Amino acid sequence: MVSVVIVTWNSEEEIIQCLDSVYSDSENHKISVEVIVVDNNSSDKTLEKIKLKNYSSLSVICNKENFGYTVACNQGMKKAKGEYVFLLNPDTIINNGSILKLVNSFAEFEGCGAVAPKLINSDGSLQDSCRNFPDYSDLFFEMSLLLKNLSKWKIKKFNPENPVAVEQPMAAALMIRKSLLEKIDFMDERYKMFFNDVDLCKKIYLSGYNIMLIPSAEIIHEKGVSIYKDRSNMIKIWNSDCVKYFQKYFGNSYKLSLLKNLLNLSSIFRK
Repeated sequence: MVSVVIVTWNSEEEIIQCLDSVYSDSENHKISVEVIVVDNNSSDKTLEKIKLKNYSSLSVICNKENFGYTVACNQGMKKAKGEYVFLLNPDTIINNGSILKLVNSFAEFEGCGAVAPKLINSDGSLQDSCRNFPDYSDLFFEMSLLLKNLSKWKIKKFNPENPVAVEQPMAAALMIRKSLLEKIDFMDERYKMFFNDVDLCKKIYLSGYNIMLIPSAEIIHEKGVSIYKDRSNMIKIWNSDCVKYFQKYFGNSYKLSLLKNLLNLSSIFRK
């Protein structure tokens, strides 16, 4: 069984299309699924719309406050009963047997701990959804208009035809072995919303497992829908979570202090 974990926050415009696609894809390809929706205190009609549909094998965790994406993901993943946990954003739509293709990949590739689909826009164009693990130079290059192309963090126009090992695919659609999640203690809850997926993938690799991108599995993703609803606050959280990641893996140094200052300065332009 696959446990699909979806975290919602004011997702009334996206969630039903996402859930319909999950159930349609799983039924058409005979995949057993449970769906766990964790709602972070939505103020819109997200919960009302879900209840009206009366989906089978669906449970909803209703948080009385917004605990942040990471905590909510862990709530859903720890409750999951499936052999595989499929993290899915509410602004995604499953295509053409993608769940089955991802599940089958675990048996096909030895040492595979997690798998990710190709993410595409609604017009069918490719999204840049895979990255390398960042280091200080990557972030410094990213914040420089002249040296941005020297960064090795964000991989542009990465469109392999065959499955390939990658370092960090977006957690907008990421399937992981439940036993591995238990082994690495799920997501690090020091991150509120960002870099939790970078850290999760890092822990998977440090545990000796591969993460495979499966190009034949395609999922439509309306990138950044939730983030743009509160952009100024999201930038503050992104900065904070970024610093936590570098502090965790590189320790305290003058580079960390420099990164903090540059992030604060760049926030003015990113808004």
